Amino acid sequence: MQYVKVGYERYGLLDALEHFEERMLIEKIGFPIEELAWPSEGGNAKYDRIQRLEPDHRAGKWYYAADPTREDGTRIEETKNQRIVREQGQSYRVFKPVWRMDGEGNLYSLNTIVLGQLVRYPYVNKDDALDCLSRLYDMEPEPPVIIEAASLEPEIFVDGI
Repeated sequence: MQYVKVGYERYGLLDALEHFEERMLIEKIGFPIEELAWPSEGGNAKYDRIQRLEPDHRAGKWYYAADPTREDGTRIEETKNQRIVREQGQSYRVFKPVWRMDGEGNLYSLNTIVLGQLVRYPYVNKDDALDCLSRLYDMEPEPPVIIEAASLEPEIFVDGI
């Protein structure tokens, strides 16, 4: 991880940013929060934002993990290959599904929600996950840069200076 950006859409609750800032003070952590505002008005604002996802998806620039649930609704905890990698001491390489709990206490896979909306768009009842995903483009993402470990070491001169 090279850096983290956090953005929010000012909609509805006007005191959300103040709440975020208060929590950062209480928890003694801080990071910039960027307001995402393109386009915020007009009849097709959400549709236009979601349409920004299409070119990169068509070009294969987005990667999604397999759905972590079986057709019967049970969760897939770990595949055989994931177990082997974990046993080799490389558990950091094993994908961990993102699970969340809804207002009624039911667990769901965030990945399942996004993929479900993506494959059916624009013929979906809810497209909020795609709208949220499209907001990434408002934050001007940058690809990671490979840094050689040797370049991070201090320079050492023969005379010790």
